[in-house]
Amino acid sequence: MTFCEKESSYLCRRVSFGSLVKIVLSDFLRKKSIYCFYTSRLSIFVERYKRFIPFLSNRILIKKLDYNINEMYTTEGKPLTDAVYYDDLYRIVDEVGEKYLNRRGSLLNYLNSKLYKIRDDLVLYMKHRIVMDIYDDLMIVRVTEWLARDVKSALYGSNLTVVIGKKSHWTNLVVQYAKERNTPFVYYNSLSLRDNELMKFIYYLVNLSTIIINAFLKLRPAQVLNTTAKVGIPFCVHNNFTEFVSEKNYYLFWYPKSNIDHDRIAIYLNDDISVDKFSISNEEKKKIEFMGFKLFCIKNLFQKKRKGVVRYQCSLKIVIFVLQYLKVLIKLSCRINNRVSFEEFKILAKLFLRLPYWEDFFLQNNIKIKFRFDEIFSHRDIAAKLSDVVVMSYQYSNHSRTMILHQDICDIFFIWGKEYEKLYSNKHSSCNNIIQSGYIFDYVFSEISLSGRSIREDLDNSGMDFVISIFDESFGSNSIYSIKSEMLAFYSELFEYALRGRGVGIIIKPKKNNSLQYLRSSKQTSDLLSLLEQKKKIKILASSGFPVAAGKASDLVIGLIAESTAAFECCLSGIPAILYDCTKKGDNHPVYKWGRDKVVFDDIVLMIKNIEEYRENRVLRNGFADWSSVIHKMDPFQDGGANQRIGLYINTLLLGMDNGSTKEEAIENANRIYSERFGSDKVTSVSSTNGDILKAEKEQPVHVT
Repeated sequence: MTFCEKESSYLCRRVSFGSLVKIVLSDFLRKKSIYCFYTSRLSIFVERYKRFIPFLSNRILIKKLDYNINEMYTTEGKPLTDAVYYDDLYRIVDEVGEKYLNRRGSLLNYLNSKLYKIRDDLVLYMKHRIVMDIYDDLMIVRVTEWLARDVKSALYGSNLTVVIGKKSHWTNLVVQYAKERNTPFVYYNSLSLRDNELMKFIYYLVNLSTIIINAFLKLRPAQVLNTTAKVGIPFCVHNNFTEFVSEKNYYLFWYPKSNIDHDRIAIYLNDDISVDKFSISNEEKKKIEFMGFKLFCIKNLFQKKRKGVVRYQCSLKIVIFVLQYLKVLIKLSCRINNRVSFEEFKILAKLFLRLPYWEDFFLQNNIKIKFRFDEIFSHRDIAAKLSDVVVMSYQYSNHSRTMILHQDICDIFFIWGKEYEKLYSNKHSSCNNIIQSGYIFDYVFSEISLSGRSIREDLDNSGMDFVISIFDESFGSNSIYSIKSEMLAFYSELFEYALRGRGVGIIIKPKKNNSLQYLRSSKQTSDLLSLLEQKKKIKILASSGFPVAAGKASDLVIGLIAESTAAFECCLSGIPAILYDCTKKGDNHPVYKWGRDKVVFDDIVLMIKNIEEYRENRVLRNGFADWSSVIHKMDPFQDGGANQRIGLYINTLLLGMDNGSTKEEAIENANRIYSERFGSDKVTSVSSTNGDILKAEKEQPVHVT
C-alpha cells in the first residue's frame, strides 16, 4: 500500500470520535490536517499518543484554528456573522416554514382543538428546534468558505473541507447549504448520546412514566392546591432572587413596587435533561423563604432530593392529559406519509411527553402568570399557554437586531421603548401585546450614587481627575464568535493612553470575572496593567453589580460593542457614554446611522483623540457622546419607574383573574388601565377578535411617582 503525500485539510467545531473516524476513513491514504475551533480531550489525546497508533502516526495533525471572525466578510462586504444570523438563517427557516410546516399536508393541521388554537406557537417552537440544530454549523460552513477563498486567510487556496455532524434530519439543511456555497464537506452521524434523538425520547418517556406511577402511589386527587392566583418564576442557579440594588435581579426586579403579596410568588426549579444542575445554598434558600416566596423542586428523573425544598407531586389529573396527547399522537401517526412529516411527528412526540407534567403543575398551583427571563422559549411556555397562563417576558439587553433564537411566543412582552418594537413584532415572534415600560433597572440610579463615590475615592486620592470606565463583553468566551483579540487590542491602547495622560484613571467593570485573567496573561496588556496598578491609576471591579455604579465614579464610560447595555444604562443616568465597536460592524449596524465617530467608533485612534479633547475642555462638543436624537425612542419615560410600571401591570392582571376574568379579559383590562395612565401609544396589541393593531401615537407619558 502506497502512502499519498498530498494533504487534505478539514475544519470542525471540535474533534469527536465520530468525526475522527469519518476523517480517517475519508481518503484513507492521504495525510490530513484537522483544524478545530475548540480543543477536546480526544484531540489532546490523539496529538499526544498518535505515534503509538499505527494508522494515525504521521497521517493526522490536529491544530486549534487561529482565526478572527471579525475580519471575515462576505463578497458583498457584510460581516460573516450578520450574513449567517440575519440573512441565511432567516431565509432557511422561512423556506422550512413555507415548504413544510405551513404546507397543506403538515401534521400541524391535524391537531385537536386544544392544540390547534396555539398552532402558530407550535410552528415557532418547531422552527426553534430546527434552528438550534443547525445555526452553529451554518456559521462553520461560511467560515470554511472564507478561509479557503479569501487572500487574507492563512489557509487561502487550501482544499479545506467542513466536517458536519448529524444531530437530526434537519442537519440536511446544513448539507444543502454547503452545496449551495460550493464548500466541500464530509457528513457523519454523531455518536453522542446527548444529541441522540432516540435517547432523548426514551428519557422523556421514562421520566413521564415515573411521574405517573408516583401520582398513583400518592393517590392525590386533582384539586387546586391554592385558590390564590400566583406568579410563577423559574429558578436559575446563577441568578439572584432576593437582592434588588447590590446586583441585578432579573426575575423579581418588579416585585418591590408591585403591591403583590409575597405568597403569590412561586419560584420553581426547571426540569432538565442533563444530570442535576439544581444547586441552592442554605443561605439563599433561607433568604427566599424569609421573603415568603414558595419554593418548588420540580420532578426530574436524575435530580437529587433537596432537603427542605418542596418537591411537587403531580395529581391524577396528569393521566387525563397523557391520554389526550396519546390520542393526538395516534391520529398524527396515521398521517405520516414522508420523511418530513415523520420529523414533525418526532418533534411533537417529544414535546407532548413533556407537557402533561407542566400543565398539571400550573393548574394545581393556580399559577396564572409565568414571568421569565430566558432567551429561548421552551415546552414550559407551550404548557403555560395551553393552561391559560399568561406568558410574560421582557427586553433585558440593548439589542438592535435579534436572531430567530431570541424571538418569543409571549402573551405580554415589555420593551424599553418604541425603538425596539419592530424586533419583537415580526413573523418569527408571537408577542401578542408589546408594552413600553422604560429601562427595567433605572430604579437603581438614585440609590447607587454612594457606591460610585466610594469607587472614585481611591482614584481621587491617587491624583486621578479624569476617570474612564470600561465595560467589556464575554472576554475569551468559548465561542467561535469571540472578540477576545479585539478587546485585548483595545485595552492595550487605552492603557497606554492612561499611562501617558497625567491624572487619567481607568475603571474596568467586566462582564465576566475572567477578564483580569486574560489581561494579566496577554503579552499585549500584562506589563501595561502592572504599571497602571503600580501607579494606582486603575481599579478592576467584580462582574456582579450594576454598571452604573462604575459610571457614577467616572467622567466617561466606554462600551466595547455597538450594543453595550452597560453604556446605555450609564447614558440614561446622565453619564457621558460612547461605544467602541470591537466587532467592526460599520454601516451594517444601525447605531452608525446616527452616531458614527460621535457615539460609536471603530477607529481607536480617532476615539482617543475625541476623548482627549473632552478631557482637556470638559465640554461635550460636536456631538461627542450625544444620544439625544435617539434616547427618547429607546426609553420614553426616563423617570426611574420602569419596575413600578411592570409591577403594577402584573398586579392588575392578578386582580382581574381574582375577580373571575378570563385570561383574554384580564389582559385587555390591564392594557386599558396601562394605556390610560401612561399613554395609549405605550401599548401595542393584536385584538383577539379581528387582528387589528390597537395603538395611538400622540399621547404623552405619565411619570410614575
